[in-house]
Amino acid sequence: MAFSLFSSHFIHPQLQHIVAKMTLLDTMLFFVVHFVDKLGVWHRLPVFIGLPYLGIRRHLHQRYNLLHVGEINGRRYNTEEFAYRTADGTCNHPTDDTIGSQGTFVGRNMPPSTSLYG
Repeated sequence: MAFSLFSSHFIHPQLQHIVAKMTLLDTMLFFVVHFVDKLGVWHRLPVFIGLPYLGIRRHLHQRYNLLHVGEINGRRYNTEEFAYRTADGTCNHPTDDTIGSQGTFVGRNMPPSTSLYG
């Protein structure tokens, strides 16, 4: 990509392979978001700039950062019968009784890795 020389020093090495898969527009949006994050000023942005910033960030997370880690194979249940989560975590979600229960997969945002940065 056109940004590969610049990105090698600007982006963490574990993120470079994800940026390489992005479209040109998403890459440019990623650099804007990443730059604002590096400055540490995103929480001080005016609302009319902060909302688009958060929208772009959400778009990038949904498109490139969520990993599929398991199957959904639960069933619907009567929400009147189980109004609250049970002790083993079942009946937490009205359309799938196994979401969030004991022994099920937890969605990940990033693959597990060891890091010297934290």
